Amino acid sequence: MMKKTIAILVALTFIVLPFATPVHAQDDNPPVYVVQPGDTLNTIAGIFGVSVSDIIAANDITDPNVISAGTQLVIPGLQGIHGVLTTGTVQLGDNLTSLSMQYGLPTATLIQLNRITSPSQIYAGSTLILPQQSSQQANALAAVSTQKGGTMLEDAVLSGMNPWALAQTNSLQNNWDVLSGESLYYHPATASQQTSLVSAQVKQISISPLPLVQGDTEEIKITTAQPTDLSGSLDGHDLHFFPTGDNANEYVALQGIAVDSQTGLAGLQITGKGQDGNTFDIEQQLLLAAGSFVHYTTPLEVDPSTIDPSITGPENDKVLAVVTPATPNKLWDGQWKEPLDTVPYALTDCIESPFGAWRTYNGGVYTDYHTGTDIGPCTDDLKIYAAAAGTVVFTGLLTVRGNATIIDEGWGVYTAYYHQSEIDVKVGDHVTAGQAIGVMGATGRVTGPHLHFEVWVNQVVVQPLDWLNNTYP
Repeated sequence: MMKKTIAILVALTFIVLPFATPVHAQDDNPPVYVVQPGDTLNTIAGIFGVSVSDIIAANDITDPNVISAGTQLVIPGLQGIHGVLTTGTVQLGDNLTSLSMQYGLPTATLIQLNRITSPSQIYAGSTLILPQQSSQQANALAAVSTQKGGTMLEDAVLSGMNPWALAQTNSLQNNWDVLSGESLYYHPATASQQTSLVSAQVKQISISPLPLVQGDTEEIKITTAQPTDLSGSLDGHDLHFFPTGDNANEYVALQGIAVDSQTGLAGLQITGKGQDGNTFDIEQQLLLAAGSFVHYTTPLEVDPSTIDPSITGPENDKVLAVVTPATPNKLWDGQWKEPLDTVPYALTDCIESPFGAWRTYNGGVYTDYHTGTDIGPCTDDLKIYAAAAGTVVFTGLLTVRGNATIIDEGWGVYTAYYHQSEIDVKVGDHVTAGQAIGVMGATGRVTGPHLHFEVWVNQVVVQPLDWLNNTYP
């Protein structure tokens, strides 16, 4: 049985960094950063760990409020670093050793560029500073786990490599330099088989987007060497993996990140058992960043019964029970359709309250965030259309949500349509994308007629507009 737990924290116990060079002592070929759209001097200073005033001084900036995308800024304080700098995101399985090999940089350079003082700074989703030329020349890496009592020759056979090439790639002087269970890295292009950095039984693994962000939908994709039973968890939620049917032994799990998830680090754990009985276990910490959500300062005045915990609690439980099953058939195909016909306006022009907005009712405290997107009437067409193909699993009148329809899209994904004046489908109906399913109304907890459009991904509500603007998986 092969079992491997990935430790993203590298064996760094204490690192002494070179002192930053004062601005006036910079050499004649200092490193530069190309300003990206949306960058400000504050964000750039934060990335590189320098002060805004030092950047201004190093670049003779006369108006710090005006910097344009494409401008090259000298970055002070990086002694011995040259060329154009860029940023990259740490992926699953990356550590200082693999990153050093991947980008052809000494670990000392990576440490200096990123001011790494603790191993905990290297985790999936975190941002690293890299010389641009090295990023362009980066080569994919794979890993093989050394076997208990095995030899370098046996490890090389597992990766399909010449043992001397494997030793050279990992800067090993002797066979006994390798510890049992340690990862040896190689370039798949030079080997006879492809595996990922996390396990010899996993060909490829990815999670997107990184870092995790409150309100986002995460896609975890794994390609294994053989049919594999997969399970796991992300941010405390059990994952459900389904075969994609696109490639042999390719599996996908979709998971929403809650608006009120704790920012910082979130745990990812995946366990697999192959057809041959061998198992693997992956554990890694991922960066979870805050989403951007508005806080309404004016309280909404609503019927007191619609904010009574004795009513809202059971109703929330009822909806959660409906959207909990992760059915195995993916019923949608491609990008979703908008749930209302807002032409000639854009859908975004008709939004009355965005997803994730924190709101207070009748002068109460901020305890609720908006679980969907409210779309008001922009045209005379008040019909509601299914955003994607699926099976109707709930219809009925609820105190808070009014006349509601919930549709199962498969794989733990659900769409919900609330506050309708009329419901035109029934439980068990199969609907197609763009099919009329109801009429906009003002039932339930409302201040006026609108559609509350909601998307659930594995028991978590997520940003609905992401599903209208992107294709999952």
